[in-house]
Amino acid sequence: MSSASAMSIAVSALKAQQQALSGVSNNLANSSTIGYKANDTRFISLVTSPYTDNAVGSGGGVSAVTRQNVLAQGATTSTSNSTDLAINGNGMFCVTRKSNGTDNPTELSYTRDGEFSVDSDGYLSFGQDYYLEGYSYDYDSATGTTTPSSNLAAIQVNSGSQRWKPTSSVALDANLPMSMSDAAVTSGTASTVNTTTTVYDSSGASHTVTMAFSTDTGTADQWTVSLSSSDSTLTFSPSSYDVSFNGSTGAITSVAPTGSTAISGFAPSVTITIGNSTPAQTQAVSFDFADLSQYNSGSDFSLTSISQDGYPPSGYSGVTIDTDGTITAKYSSGLSMVVGKTVLANFTNANGLEVLSNGLYQESTQSGQAMIGTAGENGTGTILSETLESSTTDTGTEFTKMIVAQQAYSAASQVVSTSKSMFDDLISAVR
Repeated sequence: MSSASAMSIAVSALKAQQQALSGVSNNLANSSTIGYKANDTRFISLVTSPYTDNAVGSGGGVSAVTRQNVLAQGATTSTSNSTDLAINGNGMFCVTRKSNGTDNPTELSYTRDGEFSVDSDGYLSFGQDYYLEGYSYDYDSATGTTTPSSNLAAIQVNSGSQRWKPTSSVALDANLPMSMSDAAVTSGTASTVNTTTTVYDSSGASHTVTMAFSTDTGTADQWTVSLSSSDSTLTFSPSSYDVSFNGSTGAITSVAPTGSTAISGFAPSVTITIGNSTPAQTQAVSFDFADLSQYNSGSDFSLTSISQDGYPPSGYSGVTIDTDGTITAKYSSGLSMVVGKTVLANFTNANGLEVLSNGLYQESTQSGQAMIGTAGENGTGTILSETLESSTTDTGTEFTKMIVAQQAYSAASQVVSTSKSMFDDLISAVR
């Protein structure tokens, strides 16, 4: 091997160690960067002629290649922000530039950095320029429910509008005194006890409903419950029910619209019509009497609880995100509803992704196409809310790499100096 070859090999070593040191520097610089994946430097030997049993080959030096580890799991740390997300396992969040619009995004980018926040338009955003992508949900004010879309879109958690839920069920837990029923049969005089509840219609307006429980003077252990309202525009169909009890146990035995045969179960469906709207609103509300009882517990009506599942109009108050990416918005009335579901992307070769600034990656021919689905699909992990994934940089390891690179660089520079001295000696001998 000539002195020129030795110098050329040493120069390749200097370049390779410079690249290794640059990688160490970049890793250390991003030791506090959320979602950052530390890179490693791989050294590849080069030869100018092969080594055989009969001939000594010539080395060509070394080449350095940066190696990614995109899906390396970083340590997770808890935060107090419900929109801070981390991925436990494989997968990457999908984001798109805000300039692309909110629907049917193009040019998706991918990241493990889960520092999301709600922007001024109510969308979950990554930094100032990107939307978090997922499946959005459409709100139906008539039912107070949301339905998912099958297309990817930016996820809006706060539309700025109030949300409400019409009442669909009323549940009553109460005891009707047996002594009152017995007295009505004996005296032939009916007695009535009342209780009220509030129901909400499909426009979010509230209405007071009165349930009047009257004893039956002809049949023991039977009551009639009548539905009415102080709002004259509110009508009920059917408006009254016969409720029967077992005289020995006090347990409810049947519920039937007045004058009709018993229905199946104890939660009849009542059609409430609100006549002050055009056209008149109608909604089905089940009145669940299953927890009514008739025990001999004195002469007083005993109400344990009464509940209904409707909510009045109210504004956005916060958001929660489940491990499968389901995003639920909360409202000041106590209403909660699903407004979106974030997705994760996985790749055949995630380490082949093209690296961009801001902790973003882009699909490439080496990575393969993104396989997008909800958390837990396509080999992806789960999502942790109020959590962030730390950088995978280990400062101790990086300092060790730095020392090794320094020593190798110093040794290669000595080879350059020695080769130069040999050239100088050769030139002196010629002279």
